[in-house]
Amino acid sequence: MNIVCDKELKKNMACGNDHSSEQCVCNLLRDIAELQHQHQSGCQFGCETSLRELRHPGMNFDCNAIPFMLICKGTCDFFVGTGVFRDTTTTPPTFECLETPVFRVVKVDENCCAKLELLQPRDAAGGPVPIDDTVEGICRFFPPREVVRFTGTGICITVSLDCFCGVELLGAVNVVEESPVPPPPPGRECPCEVHLVTLGTSPATLTVTGIGAGTYEGTIQNINLNQCGGNCNPNVDILTLSFLDNTAPATGTFNLNGRRLRFTCTPNPNGTVTFVGTADSSGSIVNGDDFIVTINVAVTGNTATWTISGSNGTTNFSFAPFTAPLSVNVIENCPS
Repeated sequence: MNIVCDKELKKNMACGNDHSSEQCVCNLLRDIAELQHQHQSGCQFGCETSLRELRHPGMNFDCNAIPFMLICKGTCDFFVGTGVFRDTTTTPPTFECLETPVFRVVKVDENCCAKLELLQPRDAAGGPVPIDDTVEGICRFFPPREVVRFTGTGICITVSLDCFCGVELLGAVNVVEESPVPPPPPGRECPCEVHLVTLGTSPATLTVTGIGAGTYEGTIQNINLNQCGGNCNPNVDILTLSFLDNTAPATGTFNLNGRRLRFTCTPNPNGTVTFVGTADSSGSIVNGDDFIVTINVAVTGNTATWTISGSNGTTNFSFAPFTAPLSVNVIENCPS
């Protein structure tokens, strides 16, 4: 629901009873901030519904925030917040830019200055949703059937709410804090072509903290990293990994299925690959969790040394570096 606060449009507002002043945006966000502080857990859209969901947390969902978008005075355009963050998944760490029209209010002072946290739209696999620059307006941030949740980024901006004439609430949700990730542009061509497949099984040690915590001695059953042809699309899964735990008395499994966020390589012979992406887990060790995964591969002949780790803020996993022979070994110049 859009809430417009210009004088001539006040009569059309249908959100609560406290929006008759020039400061309706300020008053609404102050109300939301207070409710969010009161209800850190506890979820249909629109202003009255969203506020009610936080006031009465004993409903069907666990909610701790009401994401919203702001409409600028004068232009009637949605406001897009921009922030810079340090990406520690790269070597060396780099400073990256994040754009989003979605915010969570942190606090509003007596002068209607608001501290807002930038929220990042994420897809079902936990990855950042690409911005579609072929679409005009706010919908470029919401490709069809892509955005399923928002994550907190820790990036905050301070704005004067006098600059805005309207606000759109997106419904009460549960926002989890995660490290922001730069979204890949849609349809981007392969930064490099790679197809690596392990041959047979290889001994490996998996260490997990958080859910499924433990150290597991076992074997890599298969790794397939395929970024050739149609897999150049960043919205296509290109990674599969299967691990079998042989630790007595029981055995367990750990599987990953994921897609790239960033990908760099140097060509064969003796090529290297760095993959940073999102992956969902399955198996008896960790099941159903989404991870940001980092993989480094160094190839010598037809053998590769793999270093693999992942985190989602709650659970972390890492494989001790291991070597595995390759049945497919292509870095650059995939066969047509």
